[in-house]
Amino acid sequence: MFPQTQALIMNAAIHKVLSLSLDFFALVGFFVFVLGFTVYKGKGAGVSLLLTLYCAGFLFFIFPFWDVVFSAASEKQIIMIKGGIFFVLLFVIKAVLGDRVHVRFAEEKLHKLLDACALSAIISGIFLSYAFALLEAGTVYMPKPPLEGVVVFLFGSTAALFFWLLSSIFYFYFSMRRG
Repeated sequence: MFPQTQALIMNAAIHKVLSLSLDFFALVGFFVFVLGFTVYKGKGAGVSLLLTLYCAGFLFFIFPFWDVVFSAASEKQIIMIKGGIFFVLLFVIKAVLGDRVHVRFAEEKLHKLLDACALSAIISGIFLSYAFALLEAGTVYMPKPPLEGVVVFLFGSTAALFFWLLSSIFYFYFSMRRG
């Protein structure tokens, strides 16, 4: 290749990367963070986190005292209180579960990577769906137009939350069956 052609291709690639939204990098960064946690701590910790998300979401959804908690709060305070309660539930349930879940990744490198990626994608999807569906994060922050439709489709509705939760059941079925 000619040096001019290489420089032109390199400039086009750099322009494409720099034109991506910061929201995209935040979503990818969150997935990579969860993937790193899952690979570093192991499948047991990832499954434990997934079960924690299930329990915390359920308890958050059926919490009967929202009207008492929010009686004198503004809209921003309500969102912050909901987020605080959700994270307290997450930490308490995770502390109770601890390291009681004993499953391991497959020994094969490719299977381990695919399993860790699937588990991380499901954990990230459920967490972000909870943020948009239960905590109403869309009222505080919504990504810019190129990603807005994708984020709303993947995370911003109760139907998306349902399908993320359903995908975790399929993950458990196929992952635990294979060993």
